[in-house]
Amino acid sequence: MTNDRTSRPRRPKSKFSRLWVPNQPGAWVMVLAPAVAGTLAGGTGWRGAWLTVAWLGCYCTQFTAARWLASHGRRRYLAPVLTYAGVTCALGLPLLIMEPRLLWWAPFYVVVAGASFLLAWMRRDRSLAAQTAAVLAAGGIGAAAAGMGAITRASAVVGIAFALFEFGQLLFVPSMAVGRAGRESTHAYYIASVALSAALACAGFAVHPLLGAAGVLLFARAAALPRLAAHGVIPPLAAAPSELVTSAVMVAAVAVAAG
Repeated sequence: MTNDRTSRPRRPKSKFSRLWVPNQPGAWVMVLAPAVAGTLAGGTGWRGAWLTVAWLGCYCTQFTAARWLASHGRRRYLAPVLTYAGVTCALGLPLLIMEPRLLWWAPFYVVVAGASFLLAWMRRDRSLAAQTAAVLAAGGIGAAAAGMGAITRASAVVGIAFALFEFGQLLFVPSMAVGRAGRESTHAYYIASVALSAALACAGFAVHPLLGAAGVLLFARAAALPRLAAHGVIPPLAAAPSELVTSAVMVAAVAVAAG
């Protein structure tokens, strides 16, 4: 008997969805989690929430701009870039007027955005270097949300913790293919993922017990899940739900540790 779910052809995405909606679900978590943790840790309330919304606009602008640059300027990709850039300016400028200290972050984001756009033009927007730029930007927004531009203990803990955690995510996902035919290179990702998670656990305990416990969870995941996937116990796609769980744990742990 034929399975309807497998025999039914996939519905093609609409033109609007293809052009206007970022199509990387995991990236939404990467974008939101540090900003939410920073808002909670720094007690910045409505200002942190406002910054988070403006940051979503920045993400949509960056995503569509990178796609436009990767196409080397094809006109059909330009309208989303200009629209999202306008929305981001409308959201961000009033906040910058009220919180001018946020401008201290401008040089950092000029460098990170410049690297991201250059890699997109080179059509390396999915490379580890491009993803690392995105991780640094996400960690920065967590720090900015915690201190509203000021460098405080909370902003430092949020920024560093999430930059390291999300870089660990970049290593963990390809490590889930460890042991599969033709994927020997993923062993390097596996070793790096486990090593970074172990370092995060040790450093976490030096900051706060809850952050250390979150690091232990990350270490256990990095060590065990790829091995289970290699033996067919779980599918490699189990990386996605595990990312959601660990991101939620990190938001709670970092908010408490930095608060």
